[in-house]
Amino acid sequence: SSATAEFMRHFGYTETDQPLFYREIAKTADSLALVLGDGAKTAAGAKAIIDVVYKTWNIGFDPRDTALEALLPHEVFTNKKGACLGVSLIMLMLAEKLYCPLYGVMLPGHFFCRYDDGLERFNIEPNKSGYCHPDNYYRDKYLSSNTPNYDLCNLTKKASIGVFYYNLGTQCLKRNDPGAAIACFKESKRRCPDFAEARGNLALAWLQCGNRDSGLAGFDGLFAKYPNL
Repeated sequence: SSATAEFMRHFGYTETDQPLFYREIAKTADSLALVLGDGAKTAAGAKAIIDVVYKTWNIGFDPRDTALEALLPHEVFTNKKGACLGVSLIMLMLAEKLYCPLYGVMLPGHFFCRYDDGLERFNIEPNKSGYCHPDNYYRDKYLSSNTPNYDLCNLTKKASIGVFYYNLGTQCLKRNDPGAAIACFKESKRRCPDFAEARGNLALAWLQCGNRDSGLAGFDGLFAKYPNL
């Protein structure tokens, strides 16, 4: 929430919908916890989250994965549609309040959720109303020999926020604000040290700011580590 608020203040957006959204997240989580009890921390909690997002709130898929309103969770909630990361973040926020073991999973150009309690595990596809694709589906569709740093692992909360900062940084680049982009990509890199795209875009933002030395050093380090990228 702090990252979203800071971004919107920087670009002069109003925040009228944000308090309502966070109140709705808290109220919904409290209701689910009351109904499910300890089951909120199990697969039943994950399935209840899926039902809330797609059936109660009727949030659909927005293919514009580079649009700001498809990324920010409160905008996704208000507009009732969002791209993969925006919808996934809403599910992760509900899961956090329920202590439900839901995780983000990052792929090149995609993000989805996974329930994993160590015994039971299933994927939740945000672009298809929570459909459960097997890992091999994602491996075949998104991964190749040029993506060795993606392993379909469960992301920590810190890393998922890092992916969000990366996407905010790309929005800053689109708005010709490389200085703000640098701040976002630095945060992304701090939370996800091995996120090659964040390191590459940070170098690009440095170059756009006129800092050629930092930009080229960033690219040199990146391609030294990932020569096939």
